[in-house]
Amino acid sequence: MKREPNVPIAVIRQRALYNALREAIGKRIFLLSALFPFMIVGNVWSVKEDFVFIEVSSSQSKKLENEMVRLKIDDIEVFYFEGDGPKIQTTS
Repeated sequence: MKREPNVPIAVIRQRALYNALREAIGKRIFLLSALFPFMIVGNVWSVKEDFVFIEVSSSQSKKLENEMVRLKIDDIEVFYFEGDGPKIQTTS
């Protein structure tokens, strides 16, 4: 893939994250964030502008479980969404 001339790397990164998160709509996701909440497992509901909306099924804060959270895409450090590979573990 050839890099577009004069496009900052931050813009390219944000586009790639946005596209990957749009692909994850309707799927379970595990993510680590730079800010609280630091860890979330849930279902991706939508991606709008530079935010992702997730219905939380598990987090380090019980108050967030079964709630909808809005996270700024730039604050996401790592994420994995379920596809053909390994499934995200559920808590019981």
